[in-house]
Amino acid sequence: MNLCAISVRRSIAMCCFILVLFLLGAASYDKIGIDILPKFDVPYVQITAVYPGASPEEVEVDVARKIEDATGSLDGLKHTTTICMENAAAITLEFELGTNVDLMLHDVREKLNRIAADFPSSVETPQLSKLNVNTVPVATLFLTGDCSVDDLYDYADDVLSDRFSSIAGVGEVRLHGGNEVQLHIVPHRAKLAECNITVPEIIEKIRRNHLKLPMGRLQRGNSETTLTYDAEFKNIEELKNLEITKIHGKRIYLGDLADVQLRSKELRQLAFIDGRAGIALDVVKKADANTVKVIRKIRERFEQIQSTPGLLPGGMRLEWFKDTGNFIQASVSDAWGSVFMGLILTALVLYLFLHRWKPTLIITVTLPVSFVISFAVIKSCGYTFDMMTLV
Repeated sequence: MNLCAISVRRSIAMCCFILVLFLLGAASYDKIGIDILPKFDVPYVQITAVYPGASPEEVEVDVARKIEDATGSLDGLKHTTTICMENAAAITLEFELGTNVDLMLHDVREKLNRIAADFPSSVETPQLSKLNVNTVPVATLFLTGDCSVDDLYDYADDVLSDRFSSIAGVGEVRLHGGNEVQLHIVPHRAKLAECNITVPEIIEKIRRNHLKLPMGRLQRGNSETTLTYDAEFKNIEELKNLEITKIHGKRIYLGDLADVQLRSKELRQLAFIDGRAGIALDVVKKADANTVKVIRKIRERFEQIQSTPGLLPGGMRLEWFKDTGNFIQASVSDAWGSVFMGLILTALVLYLFLHRWKPTLIITVTLPVSFVISFAVIKSCGYTFDMMTLV
């Protein structure tokens, strides 16, 4: 008995079955994400190895070649691209399509652990990352104000990044235009020569005096106290007053030999809006998040920050720069418009050829029902509404 015969003989049962599928599809509609392109994984693994103070030639010989030799025997490896620069090497491993990248990450990590002892002692632990084209910035905000870029960066890093990264569907917040604050000790060459002191001696003196060590336990009856030798510098003034040497009975302090100050690391990039320097915040969504919903939640959090008195320090302004939500929503809406236009044209062509309104009505009703039923399949397969699924 074929499907047509079942539909005729068991029409009520078939109607109930189609109704159940229709309800499943309708319930799945709101759970399907919206994006410009479907989710897909590219089989790339990125290895970043940092070798401070090394030239590109040293990085290539001591780090990059050893990593290439270790990973060259991985199954499914298609191509290796290596870029050596000062202080670092970037190795990209391309695998065959269909390769499980998560499994490859584990295999690459095992290979690197085996050769870790062969690297120079100053080489930092190589960092692995999976290239994911779906984790992209969906909104960009800009923090500017009358204060310095360092103050703007500190507030964006300590406060704003946490507020936006806690939104459901947000993976991370990337900051551009500033850098972290660190301690800078700039020695005076003439004073060092006058006191016959070298930079390595100053470094060793600071290292030996900046300590925090456990010293055991002190027992008193039934109580026990943990002892710690704490000789870390608490502020810049304590560091400036560190005694370096003595000359003719006169103590020479670090502040006499160098400028000690807190300022940001070397700035490799700057961000401007309308000619004003500031900090750009790129909000990156998770790979499986609904882009439009995430942008809507980011907008709500942005308006909440703007409307809450005292949340932004005086002189700071947070501005909405751009987002991809409008473009994605317009693209998907245009695709939906094409779908409905196709339904109308199909019904019109059928009526012109058949000249019978009943078959035309049946087909006109059947096509939208089949679309709604397909929503359940799209949801179960993990697809999204995008330019590909709506074509």
